[in-house]
Amino acid sequence: MNRFVKKNMILIIVISLSSVAAIALLVWTAIEHSRMSAYINQVNKLREDIGVLVSKKPAPVDENKPRIRQDIETYSKAADAIERAFNDPLLPALEEFIKVVRYRDPEKKANRPISLAEFKTLFFEEWNKVDAANVAQQGITFKVFQQRFPNWRDAMLEFKKLAEKATTEPITDQSVDEVFLTALGVPRTMQGKPELLSRFMTDYRYKLLDMLSAGKITVGNVEAGNFSFTQQDVFQPEEYPQVARNWDIIGDIVSKMVEAKVKSLNGFYKRTVAGEAVGDYQVYNFTFEVEGSLESIRKLVSLLDQSYLKGNRVYVVRAVFLYAVEDQAKLLFMPASAVPGMEGQNGEDGFMPPGMQPPGMPGMPDMRQPGMPGMQQPQFQGRGRGRRGNIQRPMESDRQMTEEEQRAQLEEARKKWLEAEKKKPFYERIGYGNTLVGANSDCQAQITVEYVILNKN
Repeated sequence: MNRFVKKNMILIIVISLSSVAAIALLVWTAIEHSRMSAYINQVNKLREDIGVLVSKKPAPVDENKPRIRQDIETYSKAADAIERAFNDPLLPALEEFIKVVRYRDPEKKANRPISLAEFKTLFFEEWNKVDAANVAQQGITFKVFQQRFPNWRDAMLEFKKLAEKATTEPITDQSVDEVFLTALGVPRTMQGKPELLSRFMTDYRYKLLDMLSAGKITVGNVEAGNFSFTQQDVFQPEEYPQVARNWDIIGDIVSKMVEAKVKSLNGFYKRTVAGEAVGDYQVYNFTFEVEGSLESIRKLVSLLDQSYLKGNRVYVVRAVFLYAVEDQAKLLFMPASAVPGMEGQNGEDGFMPPGMQPPGMPGMPDMRQPGMPGMQQPQFQGRGRGRRGNIQRPMESDRQMTEEEQRAQLEEARKKWLEAEKKKPFYERIGYGNTLVGANSDCQAQITVEYVILNKN
């Protein structure tokens, strides 16, 4: 044995070291496996805890509860502010009425302030007792209800002041009650009488035409002046509230046209009277055509887009199409032979450069003005158009020359003037520096908008 050990000492040492290393590795592997198992169990436990926390609303962490309540309050206020923009435009006037009015409380036997919600509750408790078809009894009920408020008249004056700013409808002492009831949420039925609806539409139309006239805005045609409604239109009584709503929207759009200072209204169209229900909202679609400077068109679109900042009106500008009133570039580069009245007046290449056009073209002075070479200066009156261009007729006392002689004299003067202009430096020629393209920024615009309002049933 000793002899075997002596002969294989190195082998035995290697085997011993390998055994020790293997045992060490086995121990280390067992330790690491135990750690990994612990980590896996911990991860699974955390996942379970997270699932439990997510399933609970709100998370049951005491320090988070005040923050959650604050977030709820903040988001609620923001949501109310956004929703307010979609409310009835008469809401601010109604709120001003509530600030002023005082309720004669039968229990406390004293006059006290009242909230809008309480006011509506008291009102509709009485209003809903009357059949909707009994218009006379509804009027009596409304008058009796007013007696509960000793300063009703003063509060109504404040309502009228703000209502007149919120709508373009002509509000009179006779119509203010109807407008007030509309603000409360009572459908505007015009008592179901077509003649009352017709009178309402006619008065509203004249009011808008007067606004356009005062703003120096011309109406291009009769259809545009009807604002998509005519006297031949027939509506059912259930459509009367929507007709009134349409006129209110149209009036607001017209007021923005006046503020933007466009030059003319050439068309006005609606898609439907009832609009389209989209979720909790009602959407009304209008398309109108206006003409004016590019700045006024931009201002009109901006006023529509930002109207929610000034009142409870939300417009969505869906499309804007712009068209030039006249194509000055096309006229500038058009051969003179293609311009009416200029046949035979162009140069060899058929094109007259800017500043060298004959009378009636951009950049050239009137050949009939005093001081033009080779021209006698008779007194003229009136204008004639045709193949001879813009030529004025002489007065009866100046008909010494025949028409052919006058034409020849005018043509000779034109040629001499052109030759004299060609000899000048380009910067001294007539028309140098004039704006030839883009001087007229007027354009026609077709604008499509959607008016969005919140439905509260």
